[in-house]
Amino acid sequence: MIGTWKLMSGKYTYHDTTLNYEQANLNSIKIVTPTHFAVFSQGVNNTFEHALAGKVKFDSKNYTESIEYGSAPSMLGSNMIFTYELKGDNWHITGGANGYIFDENWERVK
Repeated sequence: MIGTWKLMSGKYTYHDTTLNYEQANLNSIKIVTPTHFAVFSQGVNNTFEHALAGKVKFDSKNYTESIEYGSAPSMLGSNMIFTYELKGDNWHITGGANGYIFDENWERVK
């Protein structure tokens, strides 16, 4: 899980609304170290969308992002809890917090 990841596909649901990332035209990158993470997203026209960063913990089933920094004030202090599946250079995560449920597929950047 340690490394740099590019978002390949996904969606999020917030209460009763679901948005597929393909509709949002987002490009996202996530960097994971043994202790921290950072995720940055921009629109296809190079417009800034959002950034989040903080501490990370993971075990054989769960991946948790503790958000300490970011452009979304409502997410600061949140613990985003995901289950995950890692197969080679593909990483699938599902979970969330604060009413958000994410289902994302990432690919390792080489």
